[in-house]
Amino acid sequence: EDCFDQLIKSQKSCSAIICAYDHIALGAMKAIKSNGFIVPDDYSLIGIDNITFSEYCYTPLSTIGINIDLMCEAVWNLMSKKLKNSFYTSKENILVDCKFILRESVAKKHP
Repeated sequence: EDCFDQLIKSQKSCSAIICAYDHIALGAMKAIKSNGFIVPDDYSLIGIDNITFSEYCYTPLSTIGINIDLMCEAVWNLMSKKLKNSFYTSKENILVDCKFILRESVAKKHP
């Protein structure tokens, strides 16, 4: 909520906000409403992680669903290598399958 308030005070123009997690997006949605704006008419809003509650909000939240099983497997593989060898380091990029889930928090078209 504080971040959205700062965005409003900065008077920077934007029409969409992408949040690191759905919980953050829900806080942004609350701040948008309390400042007299409407999702998605004034701001499109997207979260990441597709928590169950996201689709049941007053304005269902668009989100990026991440395959948690694959992410946990990737983390486990890295941790296992580190546990076997305390000098192990990795700079590899790990790609985890995800899916954009479009709901009502994204406007069809912004000006």
